[in-house]
Amino acid sequence: NEDLAIILLTNLIKNALVHGKRKHSVQIKITKNKWQISNLGKMKVIDEDTLFTRFRVSGNRNKSTGLGLAIAKAVANKYGIDIHYSFEGLHIFSLRFADVK
Repeated sequence: NEDLAIILLTNLIKNALVHGKRKHSVQIKITKNKWQISNLGKMKVIDEDTLFTRFRVSGNRNKSTGLGLAIAKAVANKYGIDIHYSFEGLHIFSLRFADVK
């Protein structure tokens, strides 16, 4: 579903922009089976168990509804896309797709 794909990616990019440090870029890396969206934010690991929960908001409350990552997770789950968060000096959201031939 093209519309849901747009929502998934828009929510991840918006999250990186809203919660990233000002005047720092958002990095997007695309390979055959994986997309990564990363940003420099608070130098602190975020608990992945609650990260994709509805209405979980950290900082910048006035710019966030707390729904974007929950919606992204729901869309990813519906289409069998593995969505994962990690912290390696940058906050990284990865989308892994089934093997593409």
